[in-house]
Amino acid sequence: MAIVKGPALSLEASGNLGSICYTRSRGVQIARGVWTGTYPNTSLQQASNANMTTVSQYWGGTLSSVKRNRWKEAAAEIVWVNRLGQKFRPTGYNYFVKLALQQQQLGLSISADPPGAVPGYEIHDFLTVNSEAFNAVIVKMYKLPNDQIDYEGFQIFKAGPYGTDSLTPQWPAYKFLTVKDDGKTYYDYSVTEGKYYYYRARWYELTGQVGNFWEDHILVDFPG
Repeated sequence: MAIVKGPALSLEASGNLGSICYTRSRGVQIARGVWTGTYPNTSLQQASNANMTTVSQYWGGTLSSVKRNRWKEAAAEIVWVNRLGQKFRPTGYNYFVKLALQQQQLGLSISADPPGAVPGYEIHDFLTVNSEAFNAVIVKMYKLPNDQIDYEGFQIFKAGPYGTDSLTPQWPAYKFLTVKDDGKTYYDYSVTEGKYYYYRARWYELTGQVGNFWEDHILVDFPG
């Protein structure tokens, strides 16, 4: 792996270029060989591919031109940030696909109309606690009362087990765990005594809108 400055004849680069993968690690640009792994075509990958097919066909076949224009107009008011930290406005199709895929993955119906502004939910805490009574890790997200409608629920992702807490798992290490309704506690029984686990969670809405990730990690320890 090489550390580079001004990679690929540019100020910054991200992604694959030929046999080289440009990315960022610990605040610096790096270049490494492209990972040429296999595509196992698991049932989860097949489900994800099917979701993308459903969403793209919905845009091209179900939505009228009037509806598509509404998504384009709504997208013109949205600002996203890419992997290089640059701000940009998505297309109407980009905006629709992002939310519709979330709805599909959450088991919700695809919305034909764009949502309003992202709700301003105020999260109070996200925590994981050992439960001796259930031999499980309790996962819970708390929110503060406000004037907004309640969010629908939250998604949980998990990394581990690990023998130490002296690391910070990167996103590929986190695997989707479950979706919980708002106010519900999740008991994770698939844990091993004496091992560390890392959890991430975020709220989601029926519109497919999601919040920022909250993180916590825990050493599984059931006294007695």
